[in-house]
Amino acid sequence: MEKGKVVLYGAGEYAATMCKRAKAEVAPREVVAFVDGDCFKQGHTYLGLPVLSYADAIAKFGNVDFYVTANERTAPEIIGFLLENGITPDRIVNYEPVEKRLGCPWVETYLGLQPEGGNIVMQCCARNEINETLSRTPFMNNTPAFCSDILNNFINLKYEIADNLKNGNIHEHCNKCNYIKETYYYKTRKIRQLALTETAARACNFNCIYCSNKQFEPYEYNIFVDIYNAVVKIANCGLIDDSTFVVLSSNEFSISQDGNKLATLVSKYKSVLFTNASIWSEAAAVALECGNSYLYVSVDAGTHETFKKVKGIDAFEKVCENLKKYSARGTVVLKYIVCEGLNENESDLDGFFRLADDVASRVVLSRDYYQKGSLSDGALMQCTKFIKHFRDSGRMGSLIGFGARKDERASLDRALSADVDKGL
Repeated sequence: MEKGKVVLYGAGEYAATMCKRAKAEVAPREVVAFVDGDCFKQGHTYLGLPVLSYADAIAKFGNVDFYVTANERTAPEIIGFLLENGITPDRIVNYEPVEKRLGCPWVETYLGLQPEGGNIVMQCCARNEINETLSRTPFMNNTPAFCSDILNNFINLKYEIADNLKNGNIHEHCNKCNYIKETYYYKTRKIRQLALTETAARACNFNCIYCSNKQFEPYEYNIFVDIYNAVVKIANCGLIDDSTFVVLSSNEFSISQDGNKLATLVSKYKSVLFTNASIWSEAAAVALECGNSYLYVSVDAGTHETFKKVKGIDAFEKVCENLKKYSARGTVVLKYIVCEGLNENESDLDGFFRLADDVASRVVLSRDYYQKGSLSDGALMQCTKFIKHFRDSGRMGSLIGFGARKDERASLDRALSADVDKGL
């Protein structure tokens, strides 16, 4: 048994924003390792610490304490798992009471803000089709009643849905949603993820082929100022605090002074800053150094030529240069969206591998949601090459969009070894 040691439970993208904080909060105890259930992360290192299975951590460190670094939806499940395995609450540094019941992690923890034509639309769920019919609540940023009336009514609606789920009553619009499940949830409800989401009003210096399918309309208002004001109002209402995870994915913040001001504001919280990295943002760099934030960049190419075709702008070298500078300041996660016929070739994958090996703590693989039909066998084989490359170094993160297409997932499963599926 080794006393005074702490293990960080959860070695995903989210953990990057928690590691420095955890090391400070648990001092003078020694942070010794990560624990993660993903077998392809185990046996590697993340942020300078070894990644172990739960059993190996207990065997190696004995009566070790835990600090949960998973995201807001997974963290209560991990706390429940630790309790089931005999870990007492006093050994979980950031323990919060949990209970096992039917619920939806999005309804429990999520608040989305989406600008639309001068309004901000509040969302209670990650599924747009549900928001359309269930809980889309617009408010004007200059409405004095926002804090006392509209926002409170919206939050009460979310909690009413959560209470109904707890009692086994599933709303008709939530029926058959695979997010609804029986697992552990926090007993105390609050906004644990504030998502400043993509919007129909475009503010970006890129013209990515998968975004152009959305047919953006011109905007006539300052998106970043509206979002900034909304975040300040929500913070003043006491709905978010320094434990809230803020996702800034609403357009390209680096293109304007107001966008950088917004990035500075959200970096006071645990946050992820979505950017194309073509413009250096000192605000983002400072946020990375603080340890609260990480950068999320969709590169989608490994060569100059393909980058220009996919992203609609000739900026590959500048993006690579900025990513190297950002990675020296903090944590960078890279995303690769597979666009069949453009970037699923050896040259681009190899180029992306070299870049990611230099700058990325984690990588994410996604399919293009707007591509009709399934990926070809050749494209899927390149996807398996991608997964194998990064799983072997313990840096394979999320796999996005493949699970909904059973034929593609079956092809990936056949191409990968039998135990790979456990890690995906």
